[in-house]
Amino acid sequence: MADLIQQGGTAEELDEYWRILRNELDRQKKLIDSLLMAGRLESGMVKLDAVPLDIIPVLEDAIQAVRPIANMKYIDLILDAPQGPVNIFGDNGALQQVFINLITNATKFSPEDSKVLIAVLFSEGFVNVSVSDRGMGIAEDAIPHLFEKFYRAKNVTVAEIPGKWYRFVYC
Repeated sequence: MADLIQQGGTAEELDEYWRILRNELDRQKKLIDSLLMAGRLESGMVKLDAVPLDIIPVLEDAIQAVRPIANMKYIDLILDAPQGPVNIFGDNGALQQVFINLITNATKFSPEDSKVLIAVLFSEGFVNVSVSDRGMGIAEDAIPHLFEKFYRAKNVTVAEIPGKWYRFVYC
């Protein structure tokens, strides 16, 4: 893109080249940030601050962050949660990042004009949050590998769906 910009073009072409270049730089920055965060988590450098918080605003903020991606595919993001606060102990920023990742993946792998349901349920004294979609699902043989560093299921690579690799860390 930088070479194309340097070569010049019409105003419309240059605007498009700049837009593409900015988007690519943003994408690469996010990838670098994700890799740095994974390294920090793995080395134990990240300290999570579990404080009392209402999980509903955390979920609402995560949904708002993903909504532009969902809108492009005509996917409805639906939050099914109890009225009033759902208080837990957790790290707001870390939880929001986890929910953004889960909702983004559900959106990415869902067919157009479908729904992603984010449900909050109480069960045996715990708060459960589920993210459900109508995507291709995870192949049975991939399930044991989901928590391996940089693992990506074959059905995703065969379908040529671009994406990120996530490593889940439980503390």
